[in-house]
Amino acid sequence: MSFGANDANITPAPTVALTGTGVAPNSGPQGPIGPQGPQGNPGTNGATGPQGPIGPAGPAGPAGKIVCRNTTAAKTICQLLFPAGSYTIQGMATTASYRLTRHSRQYASGHIRVHRGQPIRVRLHIGRLPHGRYTLTITISKGHHTQTVLKSTVSIVPYRRKRP
Repeated sequence: MSFGANDANITPAPTVALTGTGVAPNSGPQGPIGPQGPQGNPGTNGATGPQGPIGPAGPAGPAGKIVCRNTTAAKTICQLLFPAGSYTIQGMATTASYRLTRHSRQYASGHIRVHRGQPIRVRLHIGRLPHGRYTLTITISKGHHTQTVLKSTVSIVPYRRKRP
């Protein structure tokens, strides 16, 4: 069917009579299922949830160690008030002992006080020692603990004065 030009100036407007039975729109048979479409973009994350309850307290830490002053009165009070091993003495000096031996015979020995961070100095009077190789052993003692920190070979040679 065809009407002339779509001219709004035509009067009267053309009409067409239709006869027969009609079908309601979208009332045909179901068509086949279409293919799967592509996956969409992921959505944004939701809001952060509320904070949970506070957990239980942890176990207690180790007990502190008592430090007593290094005076006779303070040490006596600590011995009376606290069990042995539960306290220490402040600034307790460490003692080092040294031995100079050769072929299982001891030629010199002694004790020196050692302070933390300072080198250990041993002064030996070697004027009467026979020349040769000796073993110098330095041992540090602190309380009931003993540790050998140096075991070294030392050579004693004759001193010769240079002539002018």
